[in-house]
Amino acid sequence: MMKILFMIDSLGGGGAENVLLTLLTKMDRKKFSITLFLLAKVGVYLPKVPKDVTIRYLFREASPDSNCVNRFFLKLVLYLGNRFLSKFPLFINKLVTFPVKYDCAISFCEGLNSFLLLKKDLAYSRIAWIHIDIAKHNLSFPKEKLKCVLVEVERIAVVSNDAKSSLVTVFEELNLESKTTVIYNPIDVDVIIANSDNLIPFKKKRFTLVAVGRLSKQKRFDRLIMAFDKLCKSGYDCDLLILGIGPEFDHLTKLVASIDYGERVTFCGYIQNSYPWIKMADLLVMSSDFEGLPLVICEAMVLHKPIVATNIVGTRELLEDGKYGLLVSPDEVGLYEGMKIMIDEPWRMRHYVSLLENSNYDFIFSIDTEEIESYILNT
Repeated sequence: MMKILFMIDSLGGGGAENVLLTLLTKMDRKKFSITLFLLAKVGVYLPKVPKDVTIRYLFREASPDSNCVNRFFLKLVLYLGNRFLSKFPLFINKLVTFPVKYDCAISFCEGLNSFLLLKKDLAYSRIAWIHIDIAKHNLSFPKEKLKCVLVEVERIAVVSNDAKSSLVTVFEELNLESKTTVIYNPIDVDVIIANSDNLIPFKKKRFTLVAVGRLSKQKRFDRLIMAFDKLCKSGYDCDLLILGIGPEFDHLTKLVASIDYGERVTFCGYIQNSYPWIKMADLLVMSSDFEGLPLVICEAMVLHKPIVATNIVGTRELLEDGKYGLLVSPDEVGLYEGMKIMIDEPWRMRHYVSLLENSNYDFIFSIDTEEIESYILNT
């Protein structure tokens, strides 16, 4: 049995974290003994980690029954620890030790945890897994510092061809092409379909658009909100639902309060099961400036939902250059025109739905973990 170590900064509600949870749940226990390392033992997916996965961590949140002083102290330690390690990421190797040498160690998401791959005695094989467009994404530390990790590891996995091109180009001098492999994220089709019929606390009154993601600058919900307001001003009777939480919440709520049709925009917060919301909506919209391989697009495709998405790394590849959804320019005008076209031309929405329904889930992403298991085993 192969001893493998997955590492990630936390189990917050992001796409990479969701994919990792799928792997932790689905991977063959006859082949793998799994340990999970978290920089911070926090996140909405933490309770879902299978019981047979050993969890190790550097920082943790206070338990619900902790007193106020203890909760404050642990939050302060977590905050200061992250700030310090962001400035001195290599120092993490002084703080973390492991009891065994693993057969394979995987930094599953580019972050501070990646620097643990520099430990020579960590594992016989080390993999850095990149989920982003490295050219556009801002890391919590200078990108230049990631070079030492990328040079040191035996293999690099990326989630899309576009993401690979970006990585190889940004670090051209490192000649990463030969050890970089595209491994598409596995999508659990059965779980998505099984959970898409749950009841939701929303009564649909008009044409409904849904957007799902962390409320961060990268997702450009501000641009979507302005395009939506323009759509309503043009006479279209619509609602916009935004599912997610994040640092841009205050800014976005102020923006919604300032527009003419703000009452048509609803922030639904973090929704653990977003599938019935996507299924209920008439159209899924993604407004991001950059992505790696956006999980919500995969989920919408599985649910045969019409999609409008910015023409960027990840969405372009998933939608196969517009075969399975409408790609638009990453700006307010593009989003407005895309939403308007889909509403004005119902035949176009039916066309996309028909293609998705008849695809037999033959998309570029995986629907099981076999490819990833084979990749890990090939050390």
